[in-house]
Amino acid sequence: MPSDILAALLLAQLERASEITKKRLTIWNLYHDEFQTLEDRDLTRRPVVPADCQHNAHIYYLVTRSLDERTKLITFLKDRGIQAPFHYVPLHSSPGGKKYGRSHGTFLETDRIANQIVRLPLYADLADHSRVVESVTQFYRQNDGS
Repeated sequence: MPSDILAALLLAQLERASEITKKRLTIWNLYHDEFQTLEDRDLTRRPVVPADCQHNAHIYYLVTRSLDERTKLITFLKDRGIQAPFHYVPLHSSPGGKKYGRSHGTFLETDRIANQIVRLPLYADLADHSRVVESVTQFYRQNDGS
């Protein structure tokens, strides 16, 4: 059971849910538009949202070309004060998944993608998404010779 203080904070967020989601979607769409060029040059991949689906801008990620590239990008962004962690550990390889799961077969594609995903900052009050875009673009310019 959450404390009264935590419950009050959550209530305030719930009362602003539409506004928060709208702001997040705006940033998500800006990222998506601005990273189109990198994807067109096969330097990274952007999220795909099926045409018949809506999303709430929960996260924005890029798929790098390798684990090494992802590691370098995360470090590059961190050196510029931008927190961009890797994504989630696949369930089959997580401690709980290993202990309680019943995985069958190999998950080569899942493991490959899990090692290539980097999440970019995305929250309603993100003041300067353009600094994130500029930094990611600079990383690929410096590391791809373009």
